[in-house]
Amino acid sequence: MPRQITSRLIKTKNNGFRHEYSFIKNESFKKFFLNFMEDLGFNKNKTKKTFTSINKNERYVELKISDLKDCVKYYKNKNYDIEVFYGDKKIIMVLKTKKRKKAIEHLVKKGIWGTSIKTKKGN
Repeated sequence: MPRQITSRLIKTKNNGFRHEYSFIKNESFKKFFLNFMEDLGFNKNKTKKTFTSINKNERYVELKISDLKDCVKYYKNKNYDIEVFYGDKKIIMVLKTKKRKKAIEHLVKKGIWGTSIKTKKGN
């Protein structure tokens, strides 16, 4: 059985094209997110740059999830348009696609469903 990642999904919402997922903000989100994006056809190395910054010596340094606050990151490929908002206590990922099956399979198989998940179908 694959090792479960502890980033926990706490809320979902969708309207058939726009799918919203909220996660508890913690460091384990990085590993989940990199694998998730790779499963959806994004380049893992390019996505990994989300979690880096260039310091004053012009060297890349790895950011912690807690370093990302009140910012939005955008990703797009031929099947998915993804926005990720990093708030103070949670992360909100918006996935725009008509091909949601692969994303749902990843969410279920990687075991990130929280114990108190809330779902709401959009209008």
